[in-house]
Amino acid sequence: MAYTQDISLDGRKLAALTNLVIDNLELNRLESILSEFNLFEAIGVIRQELKHSSLLAFLLSPRENHGLGDRFLKRLLSTTFTHTAAASPLSALDIDLADLSDVEVRREWRHIDLLIYSPSNRWVIAIENKVDSGEHGNQLERYEEAVESEFSDYDKKAFVFLTKEGDEASRDKWLSLSYSSVADILEIILANHRSSIGNDVCTLIHHYINLIRRHLVSDSEIAQLCRKIYKQHHQALTLIYEHRLDIQLEIADFLKQIIKETEGIEQEDSTKLFIRCVPTVWDAVSLQKMCSAQWTKSKRLVMFEFFNYADRLEFKLTIGPGEIAHKQAVYNAVKGLNISGAINSQLNPDGYSPIFCQDVLTAADYFEEDWQGIQNKISEFWQNFNDKEMPEIRNAFNEIDSSTQVSTIAIPSVVDSSSKAVATM
Repeated sequence: MAYTQDISLDGRKLAALTNLVIDNLELNRLESILSEFNLFEAIGVIRQELKHSSLLAFLLSPRENHGLGDRFLKRLLSTTFTHTAAASPLSALDIDLADLSDVEVRREWRHIDLLIYSPSNRWVIAIENKVDSGEHGNQLERYEEAVESEFSDYDKKAFVFLTKEGDEASRDKWLSLSYSSVADILEIILANHRSSIGNDVCTLIHHYINLIRRHLVSDSEIAQLCRKIYKQHHQALTLIYEHRLDIQLEIADFLKQIIKETEGIEQEDSTKLFIRCVPTVWDAVSLQKMCSAQWTKSKRLVMFEFFNYADRLEFKLTIGPGEIAHKQAVYNAVKGLNISGAINSQLNPDGYSPIFCQDVLTAADYFEEDWQGIQNKISEFWQNFNDKEMPEIRNAFNEIDSSTQVSTIAIPSVVDSSSKAVATM
């Protein structure tokens, strides 16, 4: 009886998967949209906030050679200031009649994503752009103070908070603007002024609109199709999710493989989360086999570690627990190197101390890249590291005076809590 039920269950699962892929108009439409070539997807800037800000700066500046003049700038300002319940510093008439030919658009002035100002009109507008990140600290207040201080003699000051959904900012002065509105504005401009803009810029804008619609806007056709497909085929999609690729495990296995293929590097005790390795020549330095904790079976004191999180991959050089004299000798040797990734923090005398860290993969890579793209990024990082930083770190370690005594070392009195590494398995 149980055997028959298992067959029936497998049959229902197979039927659910079949219904998902056979003659599914919504799925076919979704595949058609996603398969359309997009320039920005091709170069990997889907959710890169800095890239979005740079493109917007280009389109907003009347001085650039895009053929838009001040059309995009005026429409964006009008949309922002007329669709808000808050008191607006500029009216639609003010904006429409203004001569904005002298407008300057600056990137990252005092860390503000976009700063737009017109000396002749005495206007200044700050735009804070948030694609996936949120506000942090008192950044909006600091931006207000910077603008008020630098442009104290300007009559009109405005602050715009640009997000995917037009979220409200924590500060009252900031007016909300959504990426959906940005796409709408660009579509109107293309429809009304295509002949005067030029084919290349039209193509650029068209691709950018599609990028916004595909990836940043929740009420897009893609989002609606996804919700409809899930509602109709949730059983099949749940089954697919249960058998999804374990990306952390795949990355861990790939890292172990490239370590194995690298001459002079030995893989240490590792897990899915921590993949460790070490240059074998370091074993000639007597302090290397003097770790005082059960970090690995080899008792090595210093090792490289890949921290394989669900949404990022980091590469660190970590000093484990051991005699403070030995740890300080390693710390001093690496701290003196002029290399990218060196951590400027104090040594933890008792636990684990990361003294070097570089990002291998970011959250955006997991979203934007397929498995082959992720492998390529890891391989490129590993090759570059072994060509550049590895020789310097390896040589510095080889030259450590292993006879250093505790009495000659000044033990740090303060430990930076951020430097404490996780006591790994």
